[in-house]
Amino acid sequence: MSVRVVLTQKSRPYKIEIFGLQDNFIGTLQSYNDSFIGQVTEPVVEIKDDGSQSFTCSIPKFYINPETNLKMENPRWGDIKNGILAENTRILKVFLEEDGETKVYPFIVDKITDKRDSHFSVYKEIEANGLAFAELGK
Repeated sequence: MSVRVVLTQKSRPYKIEIFGLQDNFIGTLQSYNDSFIGQVTEPVVEIKDDGSQSFTCSIPKFYINPETNLKMENPRWGDIKNGILAENTRILKVFLEEDGETKVYPFIVDKITDKRDSHFSVYKEIEANGLAFAELGK
């Protein structure tokens, strides 16, 4: 039976950081208790029966600023355009707070896809797989 964990800051605090292939820190995609609503949406970690892991999330192009009620471009969208977040060359480390411990799950970014939802909102869908399985496949 696989375990699917939908990440929310209230139920299970998390942060997501970007690293290069040589484990060099590049930046933070989402930090603990970050109130910036447009940064990363729908983050999900899945741990399958065979031990493989996957991570998906979405990055909307725009968000509504709660203070000014204006439509703003998401700065994470620019990270993708500038190559800070890129396919096959970036590692996402998901840090989960569980029972007073921090567990780290490393994933390699496999795919970044442009999508639209039913309300015509534009977003990037990020798909990543567990780094351990990616290393075994080399």
